[in-house]
Amino acid sequence: MAFDLAGKVLAGATIVSATLQLQMSKTSAGVTPIGLHRALTNWGEGISNASANEGQGAPATTGDATWLHTFHNTATVTIPVNDIGLYQWSSPELLADVQNWFANPTSNFGWVVVGDESIAGTAKRFSSRKNTSTANRPQLTIGYTVGEVEMQALYLPVVRN
Repeated sequence: MAFDLAGKVLAGATIVSATLQLQMSKTSAGVTPIGLHRALTNWGEGISNASANEGQGAPATTGDATWLHTFHNTATVTIPVNDIGLYQWSSPELLADVQNWFANPTSNFGWVVVGDESIAGTAKRFSSRKNTSTANRPQLTIGYTVGEVEMQALYLPVVRN
């Protein structure tokens, strides 16, 4: 998933905090570690959609990102995810990713959400930007300062997922 920072944070700002919030809407497994991995290159978003048992996936369509290519194997942050509900990821590494994207917008390809795929039946479904409830859509919250101005909060919706 990717978030558009361009023009959202004031020029000269210093980003001091960042938290990603996702809503898990379906699971059949217990606690599973779910990590965010910084995407290192541009990726596609097609129209594939798993219609029932999302753990089985769906055939890729034109433009989709797939698992056929390697990805960066160091997670930005990993948290345990269990029951349906809201989950938040935050770490110095996540903050560093957002700071880097602010300073270098052309490097902003977002994050890949990766679960424990070594065991069958550990799939977790998270709501996308197309969820009918705005509160359940992915959201990145950024805290920043400008000069002597106190910290401001900015809530960014996901632009690709």
